[in-house]
Amino acid sequence: MKKDKNIMPALEAMRNNRPLRAEEICRDHLLMNPNSVDYIRILGQSLMKQGRLVEAEEQLRLGLKLKPQFPHLYEDLGSVLALQHKYDEAIPFLKKAIRLEPELSLAHKKLGQALIAVGRGNEADTQFQEFFEKDPESGIIAIGVNHLKEKRKDDAIKAFKDVLRKNPDNVTAMRYLAITYFREEENPSEAEAWLRRATTIAPDYTAAWMTLGPVLIEMNKFLEAIDCYKEAIKISPTNGNVWAALANAYAQASYPEESVTNFKKAIKLGAKTANTHMGYAHVLKTIGKQDEALKSYRAAISTQPEFGEAYWSMAN
Repeated sequence: MKKDKNIMPALEAMRNNRPLRAEEICRDHLLMNPNSVDYIRILGQSLMKQGRLVEAEEQLRLGLKLKPQFPHLYEDLGSVLALQHKYDEAIPFLKKAIRLEPELSLAHKKLGQALIAVGRGNEADTQFQEFFEKDPESGIIAIGVNHLKEKRKDDAIKAFKDVLRKNPDNVTAMRYLAITYFREEENPSEAEAWLRRATTIAPDYTAAWMTLGPVLIEMNKFLEAIDCYKEAIKISPTNGNVWAALANAYAQASYPEESVTNFKKAIKLGAKTANTHMGYAHVLKTIGKQDEALKSYRAAISTQPEFGEAYWSMAN
């Protein structure tokens, strides 16, 4: 992508995790310059970031009509199709991206994931190998994550620390190392230290803030957890899951009214998991809104019919 001075504000908005601002900049530009493919691509990415996947797909397809040999557009379109679980459709676009630009390391990873999703494991292995060779740090982290999933905590810690010895600022390795210490070592203090470091190096790293929150709650640092989720909301204001996490932190800190307000926002933004509905129901019950609480418990059961805790709470 040509990074001229006019497009830099849109790129900066995306780098700062402000997709709504990036969308606004791109749409303003496209009113007068409707065939500007670079802006169309950023618009597609901003919509993808907001979870507006169908709109993102439309923009990226338009970009490809205007510039059919743009490899990054094929990668982006493959990504948005995969996010919609349209893996069979995503695969040819990701393959085309790689044919046009073999050095797109993440395209190899995305293609591997799509191939696994459709049961083509052997082909996926080839793509993952390409990804690891082009991005060795990410490859080692991926191996570490696999160790973590298989409960091989010592191997996981070694993998993440190997990355950090070579690159002390790799915040992804820090986050996964913190997760390992928290889940497997039951050492929240060590987890907190790594996550504090990660958020200092990359203050716009939403995942690190979202991982730090539960660690702080486990340590009964409820007010610090609330501040943590507020930081995440500054970065991702349209992410309902972040608002739900903030609502839960308020509930843990015994601020039920604030919790209700944030659960409402979370659900409005699409966070409609069984746990979100149940958490909302709990705080509604706490403030005496029994009918609304029952309605939310039923919503939890509707989302997850085998959710025993919701039935138990309704019985109470």
